[in-house]
Amino acid sequence: MEYRLPLQELQYRIATHPDKPYLHQPQNRVWRSLTWADVDEQARRIAKGLLDQGFQPGDRIALLGKNSPEWFIADFAIAMAGLVSVPIYTTAGVQTIEHVLSHSGARAIFLGALENTEAAEQALLPGLPRIALPEAQLPCEHQWRGWIEKHPALEKTVDAAPSDTMTLVYTSGSTGLPKGVVLTHKNIAASADACANDFALTPDDRCMSYLPLAHITERCAVEWASVYGGDEIYFTESLDTFVDDVKHARPTLFISVPRLWTRFQAGVLAKMPDNKLQRLLKIPLVSGFVARKIRKNLGLDNCRLAGSGSAPISPSILRWYHRLGVNICEGWGMTETSGMACAAIPFEASTIGSICRPISCVEMKLSDEDEILIRGDSVFTEYYKNPEATAEVFSNDWFHTGDCASLDDKGVYRIIGRVKEQFKTGKGKYVAPV
Repeated sequence: MEYRLPLQELQYRIATHPDKPYLHQPQNRVWRSLTWADVDEQARRIAKGLLDQGFQPGDRIALLGKNSPEWFIADFAIAMAGLVSVPIYTTAGVQTIEHVLSHSGARAIFLGALENTEAAEQALLPGLPRIALPEAQLPCEHQWRGWIEKHPALEKTVDAAPSDTMTLVYTSGSTGLPKGVVLTHKNIAASADACANDFALTPDDRCMSYLPLAHITERCAVEWASVYGGDEIYFTESLDTFVDDVKHARPTLFISVPRLWTRFQAGVLAKMPDNKLQRLLKIPLVSGFVARKIRKNLGLDNCRLAGSGSAPISPSILRWYHRLGVNICEGWGMTETSGMACAAIPFEASTIGSICRPISCVEMKLSDEDEILIRGDSVFTEYYKNPEATAEVFSNDWFHTGDCASLDDKGVYRIIGRVKEQFKTGKGKYVAPV
């Protein structure tokens, strides 16, 4: 399938909606907004600054900072300059940061607000150029505002080929050092385009960006999907202001993780015991009012699509939210699949507890051992500098995910475990332990 590549889609969005508000950031409870034209201007100036440092196409540039409009803009600028972004988690320890910077051969790093400043300070080598995002907490020789004022806008962005590497994302990995997953411009285009289409995004939609941008799902399903769908993005100021920030944004799309969905539920139940809530929800004249009030207090009264990923979520929690009118679609994916590969979209109560069906840019099937095999335009090309690991996970163009699933006659997948957890019965059947 042919896709408009990410930079092409970005320029289309800027050309068609230059003055439309795009990125919104609260600071001391005051919101500032950037239009698509504002973002383009800043990204081109930062891209020119990068090229003026002498970086060459394909050079790796790291990103270490909390979510912000400037994180998006830096990512756009890196791509505009023909460079490769290398995001790092703000919670990463010294060993992880050192490994990612060394293994990727990063030539410079953007630094923003961090959760582990001590680890970053220890891990960053003296000779690595530092470019400060506005909320940077460590000393940097290059300042964001200084670059914006000093450098003219890059007139012509680099023409990337579909097969060119766009980003190098390191897996969190349960064992050993993280592996670098090579994702191309086509990989990101396929994933972001599928998300925008499957979410039915429009410029009237509003989405929160607060999950780590070092995670590929936030990059593709929120950052780059907004480029393909045109929706507005709202950031948060802090954990303390999170609920107020959500209430201000009134998102129409809200993607979260099981831990936070559970926390939101606990907050509701702290004010009203569940047995009382469930009784009220069974009273026809009262249930709608109660459900609407709870959704409004969560800031989700305008939410038409809610999602959960990164870890399994209890079906009982999904059913609890469903009774409140918040229909959470569970998703599944990996760094190697450019994020989301399977999702319960549109929501169906009968599929609660499943990852449902593949998104539009991939094919899936099960091996004889019930392992999920996947191929498609969003599937990665290789592990960086690790041909042995790459060869181990590919067979006839199918990527072996390591996850096992069941598949029913309606095409619905349900995760049942990991391949390494399976055992073979006396009759030769592979089963996962209960």
